[in-house]
Amino acid sequence: MAIQTSIAPRQKWWTITYFVLCLGFGLWGLYDYLVTIPRREVEAREFQQAQTRLKEIEALAVEQGELTEAQRTELAAVSARIDEFGGDVPQPPRAWDRPVQLWLYVVGCGLIGAPWFAWTLWSTSRKKYTLNDDGSLDSPEGHWSRDDIVGIDMNRWMEKSMAWVIHRDGRRLLLDDYKYRNMHLIVGALAHRFDPASWTIEAKVVKPADDDAPGDDDTPDADVDPVMERATSPDHV
Repeated sequence: MAIQTSIAPRQKWWTITYFVLCLGFGLWGLYDYLVTIPRREVEAREFQQAQTRLKEIEALAVEQGELTEAQRTELAAVSARIDEFGGDVPQPPRAWDRPVQLWLYVVGCGLIGAPWFAWTLWSTSRKKYTLNDDGSLDSPEGHWSRDDIVGIDMNRWMEKSMAWVIHRDGRRLLLDDYKYRNMHLIVGALAHRFDPASWTIEAKVVKPADDDAPGDDDTPDADVDPVMERATSPDHV
């Protein structure tokens, strides 16, 4: 029966998670860049202007002894504007706020990160690996017959769940079990084919037999005393 892979659930959901995070950060950065930072700039400027004008009017009151009707009206408007901030002093954006929001979040996450993870999910889902009943392998690299496959490199399998199939012309094809479901069955089938003493068909290391364990031929008869057997043997006599 042929073995075919599909995208691994963990790969799928991690990629979707990163896509959503990048998209969210990108939209948040865009809103911050276009709305929040300009609003903070305006509020900080208006508060500072109101504070400055309030001090000027108070100075006029001391200088003139009494404010004019227009000045009293302006004083009330300036005081009301300051009271709208509720006692908080609005701070202007820091010098790096705009560049960070633009390049890290809008560009890095929104314009680069989110599309990249979307493309990764799409491209990974489309790739299929099939080990056919006749031993041939179909992959994004094309069709490799049984005779085309001359070996498999398992050096990184136990560490990274990655193996490389070797073509007779020297090409190497990566088989990544982390990204693809059932990939370990393809790897196991090929590894067992080329080195059955070391690998099972499920790509697990073959446990060595215990050569020191006594067999039936090596176990002395419990009913015979070794000393008496040696004493009564023909050679001893």
